[in-house]
Amino acid sequence: CQYHLVWIPKRRRPVLQGEIAQRLGGLLEEIAAAYDIELLEMHIASDHVHLLCAFLHLLCAIPPRLSVSQSVKLLKSLSARSLLSEF
Repeated sequence: CQYHLVWIPKRRRPVLQGEIAQRLGGLLEEIAAAYDIELLEMHIASDHVHLLCAFLHLLCAIPPRLSVSQSVKLLKSLSARSLLSEF
C-alpha cells in the first residue's frame, strides 16, 4: 500500500519557498526517520506539500503501532511547530 498525502498551509498562502521549503524537507525526513516511516517521494510546492509514503507492515516501512492518520498528524504537527519557532 502506498499513500499519496497532500496538505496546504493556512488559506493556501504561498509561504513554502526558499529557505523555509528546504528546512521543511529536512524536518519531514528527520521526523520520518525518527518514527520509522519511509518517504518514497516528496515535493514541496509554494502552496502545498505532496508526500508518497509506503505503509507496508510486511516491509516495516511504518511500524504497526501507527495508523495513517497518526503518522500524518506527527508529520504535520512536529514540522509546523519547528517551522513556526524558527521562522
